[in-house]
Amino acid sequence: MNKLSWFLYSVDLLYSIGQVCVVMFSLSMLFLFFSLFSELFLTLFGDEEEKVAIVFIKRVRKILLISCFVCFLPALLIPDKKTMYLILASEVGQKAYESPENKELLDNMRSVITRELKKLGE
Repeated sequence: MNKLSWFLYSVDLLYSIGQVCVVMFSLSMLFLFFSLFSELFLTLFGDEEEKVAIVFIKRVRKILLISCFVCFLPALLIPDKKTMYLILASEVGQKAYESPENKELLDNMRSVITRELKKLGE
C-alpha cells in the first residue's frame, strides 16, 4: 500500500472513531443527568439507608465527567470525512504541481497558450 492508500484508510478510521466518541459523549451526558436527578431525588425523599447510594452516585458522576471530557475532545477535533478528503486532494494537488515533470509540462502549455493568444490578437 502506498501513502495515499494509508491516508484513505486513516480517514475512514478517524471518522469511525469520531462517531464512536460522539455516541459515547451523548450516553455519558445522558447518564450524568440521570445521576444528578437520582441524587436529587434520594436527597429529598430518601431515608438514611439510601445515603450509601448517594456516595456511589457521586463516584459514578466523577467517572462520567471524565468520560464526557475524554470523548468530547476527539469528537470536536476530528474533522468530517469530507474535510479530510479535501485535505487529501489539496496535498495530492500540491505534490503534482510541484513535481519537476509537471512544471515542465505547465511551462510548455503556458508557452503554447501565449503563442496562440498572440496569433488571435494579430
